[in-house]
Order: sequence, then C-alpha cells, then structure tokens
Amino acid sequence: METPRGSYELIMRGNEFLEKRMFQDAILCYDQALAIEPRSEYAWNNKGLTLDDLGRHEEAIACYDKVIEINPEYGSAWFNKGWILVTKLGRHEEAIACYDKAIEINPEQAKTWFNKGRVLEKLGNKKYAKECYKKAKELEYKG
Repeated sequence: METPRGSYELIMRGNEFLEKRMFQDAILCYDQALAIEPRSEYAWNNKGLTLDDLGRHEEAIACYDKVIEINPEYGSAWFNKGWILVTKLGRHEEAIACYDKAIEINPEQAKTWFNKGRVLEKLGNKKYAKECYKKAKELEYKG
C-alpha cells in the first residue's frame, strides 16, 4: 500500500480504516492529516466520528466544536454533536440547540428533524415533537 503524502490522502486512508472499524489506525491518519492541514473540517469531523465509535464522547464533541469553530455552517458537525449529546450523554437541551443550528443550515435534512422530534418527545413536548416528525415525513425520512 502506497504511503499517503497529503492531507486528503490521509483522510481517505482514515476513512478506509473507519469503515473497517480499525479505529486507532483511523485516528492516526486523521491526526497526521491535521498536522498538515490543522483547519481541515473533514478530518476533525471524521476524527469525531471515530472517537464516538470508541466511546470517547467528550473528545468527539471537542472535535465537532473544532469543526464549528473553523466553519460554523458545517451542518454535519452540529448534527453529530447533537447525536452524542442526546444518545450518549443525556444532555437533551444542548442537543436541541445543535439540531436547531443544523436545521438552520440545512432545513431539508429529514433525519435532523426526526432526531429533534425524538428529543422533544423525551422532554415531554409532544406538540413540537409531532411537528418535527411531520416535517421529517414531508422530507421523506426513511429511519
């Protein structure tokens, strides 16, 4: 296997490792890519995904925060952060704020509407949850 030379190649190699669930190798590639290009939103985001898979949720959130610092309009980082906050850490209010921002960036993302509805439902806000589910269905959510 050829040694990657640039940050893009390292990120792609990291993605291959991530798909194979070789998490430590993926993190190594993302870290190497970030050493070359410290403001790579994609490398930070995918490192966050990998850390989440390893159960290192706070570190994953720190990666998503870095993405958001670099580019506040990177909707996937807001979505991913919201997902960890609600599913792994039980921080529902913070998750809603993340989903709101993700929806502001991309209002056509059905999965975000659905997940926001789930959080609202957990918090007992069935009226707004129902509205979110309706929007997700309109956008043809296929959960």
